[in-house]
Amino acid sequence: SQIPTSPLRYDGHLYLNGKEVTDLTVPEGVEGIGGGAFCNYEWLKSVTMPPSVRTIGDYAFYSCGRLASVTIPSSVTGIGRYAFSGCAELTLVYVSDGDADRVRKMMEDSEFHGTMKSIFPVMNFTHMEK
Repeated sequence: SQIPTSPLRYDGHLYLNGKEVTDLTVPEGVEGIGGGAFCNYEWLKSVTMPPSVRTIGDYAFYSCGRLASVTIPSSVTGIGRYAFSGCAELTLVYVSDGDADRVRKMMEDSEFHGTMKSIFPVMNFTHMEK
């Protein structure tokens, strides 16, 4: 079956094909996460992005309060403003081998007012297994 171009959203929940999604795997071939794409999806717990993703837009995951882990491939060259702002439970960021410092800097730079910097001391950057 085809993935709908506009998933359903209800009260901070994300539904795809009639099922609630809390662990999102972005399909291969997607090149960017649009601005505000998953903004305020309060029940989203994890996001895994494929190597085809190059950019994460402004406010893409803004205020996803239960987002605890995200996998960011080495293909990502830009993270928009406040992309992960308000993600209070985000403690695990999975990255490719040797990519932690680069991704950490992009994430810090995306938060111009330091919203997420208070989380960084407990944030773990773990290397993705190949």
